[in-house]
Amino acid sequence: MSQLSNKYYSDRQEKMIASFLGWSVVSGSGARSTLPGDIRSEDWLGECKTHDSVGHKINFKKSVWKKIEDEASSKFKFPALFVDDGSQTKKHTWVMFKILPVGEYQLVKYPNTIKDNILFDSLSMLEHRKSVDSFSPVVYDLSDDVSLKFISTLEDFAYLFFQVR
Repeated sequence: MSQLSNKYYSDRQEKMIASFLGWSVVSGSGARSTLPGDIRSEDWLGECKTHDSVGHKINFKKSVWKKIEDEASSKFKFPALFVDDGSQTKKHTWVMFKILPVGEYQLVKYPNTIKDNILFDSLSMLEHRKSVDSFSPVVYDLSDDVSLKFISTLEDFAYLFFQVR
């Protein structure tokens, strides 16, 4: 059995997220400075991060957030950082973003300590998300760290901003 390249897993993740959100994949993403981001819509620019093996860790790196935030700003778009646990599935994909949606949602303080990056176990956070007494989508507030804003599951993000389910 051959080992698949990191590019294979990245492409798979980008296509899944773009298709789910109705966005497009940036052709040659990362290869050309004139086309930043991995996926985009009319108003959003997204960076996608995955792994080549499935685990349960989600790691939002501040350096990657800063990069997509700067790139989105240069294109007059909102930034979004998509991180999964290596499964390239909707259920285990989380999104960092900097604006709050309009409409119904539950804003919850992020339950963990923020150090250099945001690192958590996807299964534990999904359990925490279920424990929040809300029928509305859940948005975690990261405002203890001024450089970071909010995270949610991919499905909640899609519902909040695009009414996708």
